Order: sequence, then structure tokens, then C-alpha cells
Amino acid sequence: MELLLVLALMVAIAAIAWPAIRGSFDTQRLAKSADQLRAAFGKTRVKAMRTGAIQVFRFQPGRSGYGSETWTASAEEVVSAATAAGGVASGPPTPTATAPPSSSTDALPDGVVFHLAEVTVDARAANLLGSGGQGGDGETAEWSSPIFFYPDGTTSNTHVVLANERGQAIVVTLRGLTGLSLPSEITSLEQLAR
Repeated sequence: MELLLVLALMVAIAAIAWPAIRGSFDTQRLAKSADQLRAAFGKTRVKAMRTGAIQVFRFQPGRSGYGSETWTASAEEVVSAATAAGGVASGPPTPTATAPPSSSTDALPDGVVFHLAEVTVDARAANLLGSGGQGGDGETAEWSSPIFFYPDGTTSNTHVVLANERGQAIVVTLRGLTGLSLPSEITSLEQLAR
């Protein structure tokens, strides 16, 4: 009888403590996702510098998939994009935003998705993308607009928001000039909307 009472007490304590334990697991998974995204950004940047070819990073808004691929532009188009000083020139067609990246695709941990992103289109990206600097349907497409990584180590200025099922969010900021990425503190989606 005493053994049953102790077991019942342990089950009751576990049931009370489970939501708090689960919350910390979700928070850890979100922080791990930000680190995973930062590593993917770094890997794509290094690949661009090592190969001398522009790399494109894209993700699935509202989902967890992401990937990178080599931008398939001619040498003249790359030079034109690198020397663009303003305005929008015609360039090669963008990879379709509805097709997955051809070279590699990965996913964030379970329960974490790409909530939204803000990608600044500079003169080089606008030149590569062609008229208007739009890479397909952007955030409404199955795949996001491209984030460019250039052979000189620079990239597109970007803010990517990752979110989990509990409404928590973390912002990963990618700095264009240095190519470095930094995570924010974990906050709620409500606080980010303000």
C-alpha cells in the first residue's frame, strides 16, 4: 500500500512538473535552431569564398526546410553585379522560388519554423535578380527570395525570425558587410510584432 502511495505521489509530481520541463526543451530547441542557421550561413559564405562563385541561400517560410546552391550566372553577369553602382540592370533569371535548392536541403529541429525574413536587396542582388529585384513570390512562395553570398565574403543584409509552437521567437541577423550572423535573445512573437 505504501509503495502504491509513493508511486501515485511521484506520478502527480511529474504531471505538475512536465509543462515546465517541456517549455525548457522547446526553448533549447529554438536556440539550437538559431545556431544551426548561423552554421548554415557560415558554411554557405565559406563555400562562396572558396569556389569563387556566388551562393544562394533560401528557406521555406512557415516550414523548417532550407538549402543553398550555386548561382548559375555567366562571368560577365557576375562582374556586372559586382560593379553595379545603382539602378537595376537586366540580369540572369532567378532560380525559381518554388523549386528547392538543387545542391542541398536541410531542416530545422522539430517544432521550429522560419516565421519571416527581411532581406535587403542591394545593387548587386538587384542586378542579379533583374527587373525589380524580386525572386519569385518572395515570402508567399514555397521558397523564400534568395539571400546572396558573394565570393568577397559579403552577403545580403538579412533578419530571419525563427519561431516555435509555444509562440517563442529568435531573430538571426546576418550582416552584409562582414557576413557574420548574430542571434537575438529568445522573446515572444507578440513582443516582436510591437
